[in-house]
Amino acid sequence: LIQVFHRDLTQPVVGSNRGGIPELVKHGERGLIYESSEPTSLADAIRELWQSPENICRMGNLAKRFSDSEFSDEVFYKTLEEIYRGVLV
Repeated sequence: LIQVFHRDLTQPVVGSNRGGIPELVKHGERGLIYESSEPTSLADAIRELWQSPENICRMGNLAKRFSDSEFSDEVFYKTLEEIYRGVLV
């Protein structure tokens, strides 16, 4: 899922309500969440985005910004360095 956010494209994500997906997507903010046990729920979410180019653009930009700020190489290496420093001290 992070790879989808982090691509150069600014597209919102449609994800199921299982696992950690809802926390990453934030329904209506960086994409849409659908009920995994209801097949029509996925179709409804896709249709909702399809019919709203403004939301595609808004959510896609927010998804990209979130990914860049939380999962960039710089953030990864800084976090890793902090972990190593904590272990070595």
